[in-house]
Amino acid sequence: MNDNMKTTRGLLDSQERVLSAVIQWLDYNKHSDDPIRELVDQVLNQTRNAKFASGKELDEAENFEG
Repeated sequence: MNDNMKTTRGLLDSQERVLSAVIQWLDYNKHSDDPIRELVDQVLNQTRNAKFASGKELDEAENFEG
């Protein structure tokens, strides 16, 4: 795996961890019904989708024999 791909995977992992922590904090502090909670949840879901799609693209790039 080259460093750019490692960096991209690390960035997506970090973003997911932070967004998950924010949701946990909002829920713990009784902000589950606040509009910001829904927004963070939407972004987290988009991040997970992007992580999955990017992972497939990065796997293909790593395995490309050109």
